[in-house]
Amino acid sequence: GVLSRHKTLDGKMPAEWKLLEDINVGCKHLCRQYAVRIDGENGVTRILTSLINSLEDWSFRMLASKQKSGMLENDWVKFFQSVSDWLIQMADMSKFIGSCETPEDRRLRIINIPVEPEDIFKKIQQWILTTRSGAERGNIQLAQELLQGHGCINNP
Repeated sequence: GVLSRHKTLDGKMPAEWKLLEDINVGCKHLCRQYAVRIDGENGVTRILTSLINSLEDWSFRMLASKQKSGMLENDWVKFFQSVSDWLIQMADMSKFIGSCETPEDRRLRIINIPVEPEDIFKKIQQWILTTRSGAERGNIQLAQELLQGHGCINNP
């Protein structure tokens, strides 16, 4: 908004405009990355839900068998197989924690280049410095033009 109202004398958008657009694009990508991680769209939610369901199932089975005569040998074999499955699930889940790739991205082999917050912050700092120096240049140019115009009025 502000930059679009302050075009150069040639009627062009200021140089800071492009940098601001880059910042906006980077922020959108960063927000999407965070959304994938927070919402568990990277596969963590699916694995965690499956793991919790399996743990709860075995918890109920053990409580029920404790009230009876205990677990049968066949149940123990199934339990230890489940433990192996849980370890595999946790190893898979640890690969996806912090990842911004969805299972769909991995399936389609889409490469997502992560946006680093530090890069966005550096661009914002650069934009602030550039905008400030651009405003100062504009003020100096305006002051020079006013002096020239004032000089023409005083010296006809």
